[in-house]
Amino acid sequence: MSDIDSAKIKRLDGSLLLVFLELVRHGRTTVVAKRLGLSQSAISHALARLRDLFSDPLFIRRADGLQPTRYALELAPRVEEILRLAQDAIGMAERFDPATTRRHFRLGAADYVCTLTAAGLLRRFEQHAPQARFSFQLVLGREAIDALKRDEIDVAVGRFPWRLQSYHVETLFDEEYCVIAREAHPRAHDPLDLPTYLELGHVLTSVSGELVSLTDPAMRKLGITRRIVASVPRFLIALSVVAQTDAIATVPRRLALRHAAAFGLRVLPTPFPLDSFTVVAVSRKRTDPAIDWLVEQLRAAV
Repeated sequence: MSDIDSAKIKRLDGSLLLVFLELVRHGRTTVVAKRLGLSQSAISHALARLRDLFSDPLFIRRADGLQPTRYALELAPRVEEILRLAQDAIGMAERFDPATTRRHFRLGAADYVCTLTAAGLLRRFEQHAPQARFSFQLVLGREAIDALKRDEIDVAVGRFPWRLQSYHVETLFDEEYCVIAREAHPRAHDPLDLPTYLELGHVLTSVSGELVSLTDPAMRKLGITRRIVASVPRFLIALSVVAQTDAIATVPRRLALRHAAAFGLRVLPTPFPLDSFTVVAVSRKRTDPAIDWLVEQLRAAV
């Protein structure tokens, strides 16, 4: 685009195009002023700006009103298309049909949320939005919010224990912890007592590989120190390790119940109180029924 074009576009606004199109259609400033809710002097001023902008008279004054020039008649369909596209763009957020959308929804979450929701979410998409797609990025905490801020994802899902005033936050579900052990474990019975819990080896889930998990601060407050034998980066890996050894793990209960049968696991209450936590969906503050619909599908998928 040339500098001249840029300068002219900066002088153009939607109201000028509306005035132009209405003058082409009706040919009288009084009629156009009434239709657009403007004064006749405002219409005259707009016409002067249009003539200067397009370097053409655009309209010739006749006894019966304004007659468009040949250039104006050639210009009119293009202006009409510009206004139609602008109207479509403004109304995009209000028109969302899951049955026909081809939108690609981008989600950021920890592997726990992906594992818990992905299959159910795909079933919902197959049923209600067969042409849409979704993808998960494994991001959590502030990394997920940063990705949302950079428009790399549409929704961040997970635990965010700080206030997010600049975003739209919706609760998906509340979660609590449990203990898992292999079905034939010789010592992990229900109820599991605290001495046994402390004696058995523990498998942690830690993305960083550190021998610490989200439950450790609460355990330290209770004076509980467990024997950690391994750390793995994904919850499904932890479930697999526990299913094949005599180690145990403390994991989100929904995840354990969802996969207990497949892995051959025993799901047990923790032998001490652990606070529950809330999983939320975070999105940018804007009117987008497509994102509202996605959050509802996530909630249903759980």
